[in-house]
Amino acid sequence: MPMIRRFSPCFLAASTIVVACSSGTQRSGNRFDAPETIVVAPDSGISPMLSQGRITMPRYPAEARAQRIQAYPVFAYVIDAAGRVEHGSVSFLTSEPSEFRRAICEWAPEARFMPLILDGIPRRALVVQSLAFSVTEDLPPARRPPDPKPYLARFRDQGISASLQELEGKPRC
Repeated sequence: MPMIRRFSPCFLAASTIVVACSSGTQRSGNRFDAPETIVVAPDSGISPMLSQGRITMPRYPAEARAQRIQAYPVFAYVIDAAGRVEHGSVSFLTSEPSEFRRAICEWAPEARFMPLILDGIPRRALVVQSLAFSVTEDLPPARRPPDPKPYLARFRDQGISASLQELEGKPRC
């Protein structure tokens, strides 16, 4: 039976990366309020939290699953100090069919993460994540999920203000 590939918390954490950038005080637009509060973070993962005994994941779109369509999106979002994905912050870094983008947009308000703690204080963090929508566990995926690390490196190199400006031009929820 086709299904979304479920990942262990370790794999999900490995594919979820905190963007370490220098903070500025410039505003990048209406979508990302107070960019100066998105902190410089160590190169470490953000851990998903269990909800009702499990990690929530985007639902595999039924029609795509029936047609055995696979997708491997890379997307970025801001997690607030409480560990929630900030409304309107999800940006798609790779081109995938719209039904997979919609599934991620529907998942984002439900997703919960351990907040990034720096110096004992919960912080907002820009995160890059890859995900595999694969129709079967026993066959290799049509292709490997893209590595989010190059996106992380680019965001780190260009700084938070430029990174958020770049995300303004990407497809989003």
